[in-house]
Amino acid sequence: MRVTQRLLLTVIALAADTSLRGEIPLEPITRPFPYVGRFSWDNDAPLGSDREYTSGLRLDAGSYDFLYLPPSFLLHALTSITDSPGGEYSGISASQFMFTPKNLIRSDIAYGERPYSGVAQASMLSAMWWENTAISTEIGAGEIGPKSQAGSSQRKFHQVIRSTLPEGWGNQIPTQKFFQWNSNIKYSISSFMAIDLTGRVGGLDSSVSAGPLFRFGSAPNTPAQGTAIYDDPSPLAPPAESETYVYIEPSIKYQGRNGTLAGGSRGLSTSDLRTLVSNVSPNSIIASPLYGQISNEHTGSDIRRFVAFQTAVNQEPSIGWNYLIFNSIFNGGPTIDRDVRDAILRDILTSGMNAADYPLAPFFAYDTLFRKPQKPQSVLTKYLAYVYLFQGRPLSAENLVAATALLWNERDGSRRYAVQPRHVQGRFSIGMVFNRPGWFLQAGATISSLEYHSDSGVTPFHRYATLQFGTRF
Repeated sequence: MRVTQRLLLTVIALAADTSLRGEIPLEPITRPFPYVGRFSWDNDAPLGSDREYTSGLRLDAGSYDFLYLPPSFLLHALTSITDSPGGEYSGISASQFMFTPKNLIRSDIAYGERPYSGVAQASMLSAMWWENTAISTEIGAGEIGPKSQAGSSQRKFHQVIRSTLPEGWGNQIPTQKFFQWNSNIKYSISSFMAIDLTGRVGGLDSSVSAGPLFRFGSAPNTPAQGTAIYDDPSPLAPPAESETYVYIEPSIKYQGRNGTLAGGSRGLSTSDLRTLVSNVSPNSIIASPLYGQISNEHTGSDIRRFVAFQTAVNQEPSIGWNYLIFNSIFNGGPTIDRDVRDAILRDILTSGMNAADYPLAPFFAYDTLFRKPQKPQSVLTKYLAYVYLFQGRPLSAENLVAATALLWNERDGSRRYAVQPRHVQGRFSIGMVFNRPGWFLQAGATISSLEYHSDSGVTPFHRYATLQFGTRF
């Protein structure tokens, strides 16, 4: 009887347990945190700079799984000749990059420096990880030019941080569409050192770079993270446990093409301009030996360059009037401070100069002296400045033709202006990574040589800070 009762109680208990399990839904066995979102930002303002590659923004969304994307298929083709990966990532991204010259107050082209250029790109990124190897590939398309909205983004950011508003985005590189393919391989030699190789092919950037990657701290054997969103946006692998480490990466880059450095067509060369205007006026400034010193803002201060300008042109009764001409043509036409404006106006009114010798002189004086800040210089003002430049015969037909050619050449400059690329470049990055199962944070700094051959007055290297953070869910 006792055996029968025990058996009956056992059956009842099993039945109750089974019914209870049927009421509680069982979660499927899945990998934790399969999705990832990432925000990345490069900017040079935190390091006291505001030029060259001045800002980059990137948003990523993806999954630690296979998605039906072209780069995913490309990487999966590798599995036919290699072992199965220990993990993978597939995702999409949107990014914006902006590049500016050093001189932000010029409303015209800052010759000898990189041109303004903005980039907008949409891309697909996939990555795979093995025990000591990480491979990523990115396929994207985008546009260089005004539609990137880089100029608007920079102006708004500068308003927030109360910095100098850039004046020259009206002369940015015109619209160029591009296709871009980037690939990166990192191979771990030891627990703290890896080799980092990157190849880029496309209308934005065609280059190869290589260098060692050192990591100190609690770092995984697989070196998966990228150190800069423009050159290497490789995603972080999901950690099995918390990871905290410092990275140091020196690298060398050979660049064959950089789409942010050049316009698409050509205008008059310097020799063409000299030939055109050398016989127009006895004191033509373009033909003067001092022209280079005057036009190149990196050869000295504005005062020294203006003194050279005064030496090269006919002396007029008004030094202030000559300064307005100089400022409009060779300084990029920035607005003039109130104290300087009052002194110039007083000099013009008391000099006894004959305004009738200069067509539309009142308009020229008003626009150069009282134009509102951030308002671009009028095309007519710039044209009049070129007409006044040839002071020997300001109303002669030859001078009008030369002034028109100079203005047209400058207005077309954004389409033709280019700087010579520097094919061999160096870069040094340092930073820290905090990688947790549910989130990650990466902060660092990069110093690199310029991507082009600049004037002697431009510092040949640039620095910027980088920040990446995201969540896994």
